[in-house]
Amino acid sequence: MCFSTTASVGAGVALGILGVISVKKAKEPSEYVLAALPFLFSIQQFTEGAVWMSLTHNSWEGLRTAATIGFLIIAQALWPLFLPIAILRFEKDPLRKKIIRLFLGAGIVVACYFLYCMFTFGINASILNDHIFYKLDYPPSLIPIAAGFYLTATIGPPLASKNFKVQMMGILILISYVITRLFFQPALVSVWCFFGTAIGILIYVVLSEKQTSKRNFAMAINEKSRDKQIPD
Repeated sequence: MCFSTTASVGAGVALGILGVISVKKAKEPSEYVLAALPFLFSIQQFTEGAVWMSLTHNSWEGLRTAATIGFLIIAQALWPLFLPIAILRFEKDPLRKKIIRLFLGAGIVVACYFLYCMFTFGINASILNDHIFYKLDYPPSLIPIAAGFYLTATIGPPLASKNFKVQMMGILILISYVITRLFFQPALVSVWCFFGTAIGILIYVVLSEKQTSKRNFAMAINEKSRDKQIPD
């Protein structure tokens, strides 16, 4: 998390636990990728915890570059890939799946672009106003285009879902981006990831609600079967 080493590690532990619970809630192969997303958030938070340590403890300084790259790979390359894939696997409606595939295409493009940039241009992490600031020397003229593709890949898929709670994930991502852009602009990459905890909770709610619906449906079927077996 963007506020301290303790906050990052604490969030990582909480999201890891949430991931375990979510995976246990998943009962179908199509649900497992979505259920595993809190694990990705957890790894991201632990990685940023390592970035914090490298910036605040001399003994960790040698890990700064590796930790920074690790965090950026998850934040900039894996999220625009894994989120559309998770929603695509979870969604059942054929038309909506076609739309989500288009968003996945945008995610593939921007993930490849960011991977190219982070291994080609300079990157550096520093502490600025109690947040981690990632200085990225990516081509300035392409930043708005890359941001547009990234937002399309991360906001579009949940909004295209038929499930209202999944749609709420997209709304939360959009709101968190606007808040971060307005109030935490220099540390946008780091602070925006803070909202991953809330998204992880929403994933758990989605899977729990789906299991409850399945149980209620099964109970209704059983009751109808029993009613048919009881003679008039």
